[in-house]
Amino acid sequence: MIKLSRRAEHIVENNQLENAAVSLTQSIDCCQKVVVAYDRAFYWGSLLMPWQKRWVMWSVYAWFRLKDEHIDGPEPLETKKKLRNELSITVRFA
Repeated sequence: MIKLSRRAEHIVENNQLENAAVSLTQSIDCCQKVVVAYDRAFYWGSLLMPWQKRWVMWSVYAWFRLKDEHIDGPEPLETKKKLRNELSITVRFA
């Protein structure tokens, strides 16, 4: 079981990832939890990577996974369009 700090656990449980001011360690913990929750095979495969690459991959995976969840979720169409535009801008300039 992955142990998160109380602050990171609260952020994940209350879906406050976007607006949270957290430390890098707490951010990595949150991303790790997202990866474990959605794709255990990817998580276990990522453990073969060096630490410096692993947490970057977790961050990228978590960001895209959460955006995908918002777009596929029950939000109104206008919110989905806004998220889609944000995603396309981010990918374009990444």
